Amino acid sequence: KVTSGMANTLLNLNAYYQKDPSAGIYNTVPSTGSVFGTPYGRLDTDFYAGDKNWNSYEREVWLPGYKLHHDFGGGWTFLHQLRYMDADAYQENTYNTGLASDFFPGVPGADRTLLRRAYLTDEAATGLTVDNQLAGTIRTGPLEHHLLFGVDYLELDSDVEYEDAATLPLDLFAPNLNQINPATLDFAASGLSSDFDIATDQLGLYLQDQIRLGSWVLLASGRYDEYDYEETGIKYGFPATSKIDQEQFSGRVGILYQFANGWAPYLNFAESFEPVGGSDRNGNTFEPATAEQWEVGVKYDSPDQRSRFTLAAFEITKENDLTRDPNGGPLDLIQSGETRSRGVELESRFIPNENLTLMFNYTYLDVEVTEDNSGLEGKTPVWVADHTASLWTQYDLFEGPLAGLTLGGGVRYVGETELDALNTDTVPDYALVDLAVFYDLGRLSANMRGLSLKVTANNLTDKRYTSCFDRNNCWFGAERTVEVGLRYEP
Repeated sequence: KVTSGMANTLLNLNAYYQKDPSAGIYNTVPSTGSVFGTPYGRLDTDFYAGDKNWNSYEREVWLPGYKLHHDFGGGWTFLHQLRYMDADAYQENTYNTGLASDFFPGVPGADRTLLRRAYLTDEAATGLTVDNQLAGTIRTGPLEHHLLFGVDYLELDSDVEYEDAATLPLDLFAPNLNQINPATLDFAASGLSSDFDIATDQLGLYLQDQIRLGSWVLLASGRYDEYDYEETGIKYGFPATSKIDQEQFSGRVGILYQFANGWAPYLNFAESFEPVGGSDRNGNTFEPATAEQWEVGVKYDSPDQRSRFTLAAFEITKENDLTRDPNGGPLDLIQSGETRSRGVELESRFIPNENLTLMFNYTYLDVEVTEDNSGLEGKTPVWVADHTASLWTQYDLFEGPLAGLTLGGGVRYVGETELDALNTDTVPDYALVDLAVFYDLGRLSANMRGLSLKVTANNLTDKRYTSCFDRNNCWFGAERTVEVGLRYEP
């Protein structure tokens, strides 16, 4: 990263490179044995359902770019950003297709034989993103306009190769992880071989005006997008003929009143546009996903800055949201029609004294598929918890022999979620405990000024928890992790 400045112009050159020659991968486990118990017990949280002979993940990413900022004076600035991407990734892995009645010799019972398939992906992508912003302030009498004009552009070209083959099943409670012989995998028999290219272009124009009149703040913005998407080649055994041209205008308007005592009620309405490429299992191309959000709330900042919180209620209606096809295979997606999300959010921070800081966040969500023609109407999407909350306490010592020491601890809570798109069962809720210790080593010696030590422990109690996409695809949550780090700031 190199930065140079000249008068009112700043140029920042940056580059990022990452190479993972042998990262390894983690695959999913069935809900049986992870979420639900079995006559044979439960799976260990480090259980692996793949094969040592078919487990590879290689990745290389190169991201050069620059940022140019110029100050014209008089409150007007121009920002130009560009980044180029060149990335590729290769993996060999297995996925689960369900449980079968047991057929291992001498082992009675069922629900322990996991059916699997082996697959590989070989992907390469190049892309370019450009963003230009002109910002400035105009005053007309009592009105103050903070203006932002922007143009952004995205170009992304991808090449995707995919192969899929049947392979041997796995006994969940007596796993043999050396069953796959790569030379015997019959990819041609599956009919899912793929080698296709994806070309994506997106152009966006946006404008924002934040108007201040005394204690009133009005925000109005709009964005126009043009999106082109095309697939060519062979995709899952069929010609890739998907071609999509989408365009959309989306807007936002909000109003806030700032009282002198720190209270600020507000009302906001926003639209969104998310282009969606690809097609469903019947070859129908996807429509763009659009949404509307209403939000009403109140913010508070105490005059001494020791208390701050935001309370908001919202409703979001999203159309054409992508979800798993309940009647299709593991790779098939559909658009669910319309999904409605309602909820309440609370974010707060309190500083009772100069040493103690308390932060509490809470979210209540009520999410439902309100329109659908594939059996999902009235259902709640996966990974959506009704209740989530977090509490963090931090204590800083500024005087005495332990001056420079910071102690922190907190709890994260995630409520129960649905097991699958059809809501046939639920995944239990969980709470995790985290701790952190920070120490300024410069307090010990002037020679260590700018050097600090940090120790963190996440999921301190090593709580077992899971999340699921469907009955065949669940993940164990991260086990207890302890990290020690040194940081230097000159």
